[in-house]
Amino acid sequence: PMEGDVEIINPISSEENHLRNSLMFGLLRNLEYNFARSTRDVRLFEVGTVFNKLQDGQNREGVNVAAVVTGNRAPPHWSDDKADPVDFWVIKGIVVDAVKVSGWETVTFKTNVNDNDRWVQGRAATIVCEGKEIGTFGQVLAERFESPKWAGEVWGLEFKLPSGMAEKKD
Repeated sequence: PMEGDVEIINPISSEENHLRNSLMFGLLRNLEYNFARSTRDVRLFEVGTVFNKLQDGQNREGVNVAAVVTGNRAPPHWSDDKADPVDFWVIKGIVVDAVKVSGWETVTFKTNVNDNDRWVQGRAATIVCEGKEIGTFGQVLAERFESPKWAGEVWGLEFKLPSGMAEKKD
């Protein structure tokens, strides 16, 4: 079933009776699809709408950016057969670049992450832009997806786009 806290009044199916509050669920299903076809090096991303229920009971619609990455940093080359897997520093670099092009002015990180049901503790960080916590990134918990024994660590990120960014048409 989809993950979300905004319920649909008249859903098409009982499996999809909530609006998504995260893009990661769909990306991890697509990662499983790639693993089932023996694909080791996977890079997936999505920019999409998410829905959250606010404390006052109102629903808020926003646009998030999310990605999952696993495997080697670069495609294999005939002259070098050494494995060079994606790690924390690679995903942090992706986050810095993605935040920069998305329209946020500044980016800093906090190592305390409140979302311990998604990320491996001690291998994740909170993304802070302009004084607001806008998302998280890190190593995805293995319990969040099915993977073969040969699969490496899976790294992910998700953050909110600044208001108005989704409407820009440059």
